[in-house]
Order: sequence, then structure tokens, then C-alpha cells
Amino acid sequence: MPLFKWRKRYTYIEIAEESRLYGRFAIVEKHVRTIKARREVAAYLEAYRSFLTSVKMHEDLYKALGWVYTKPIGFKLLNQAGHDIAATIDFPEKALQEEVIAIKIKEGKSLIRKIE
Repeated sequence: MPLFKWRKRYTYIEIAEESRLYGRFAIVEKHVRTIKARREVAAYLEAYRSFLTSVKMHEDLYKALGWVYTKPIGFKLLNQAGHDIAATIDFPEKALQEEVIAIKIKEGKSLIRKIE
């Protein structure tokens, strides 16, 4: 039996603050996608990486344009039963692994190409 069949499916949902008319904001769920992983920890780290990538993209766009329509503020990671594990998951060296991911993304190149 192939190994990929043993992977579980998790649903990543990005939570964002979205600008509306007259200076109002709304909290919306965006960028829903499936993450396949064997363990919750691997799925969580992939979701965390996706979220920080969105944050970096927002920051880069803001620097380039001075204004951005949406701002990522969090994420959910739903297991197959539909429970959000992002807020409750705990594992050894979680903070360290999150910090390593954050440093790699923050130190990476701008995600926005300059238009000339």
C-alpha cells in the first residue's frame, strides 16, 4: 500500500481582517486549503508556515503600496473531525520550531517583485 494513503487531511483556514466601506473592518476566513500529513505536528508546522508567509506577503505589499485590503491575523487548522487543533496543539520544542520557521520567512527575499 502506498505511503501517501496513510496521510490524514487537515483543513487550513486563514483568518484575516478585511477593510470595508467607511473605515470599517470585518473578520473573514480566507485561503482555505487542504494539508496532508501523517501527524498533527507536521500539519500544524505547515499551517504555521503558510500563515507566516501570508503575513510576510502582507508586510511586503504594505511597504510597496502603502495600503492593503486584508491583513492576516490568525489561522485555524481543522482535523478530520472538524476540531480546530491550532490553538490546542502542544509538542516538544514547539516555540523553537515556530521561531526557526519565522526567522527563515522573515529573512527571505521580498515576495513582491518590483515593477519598473
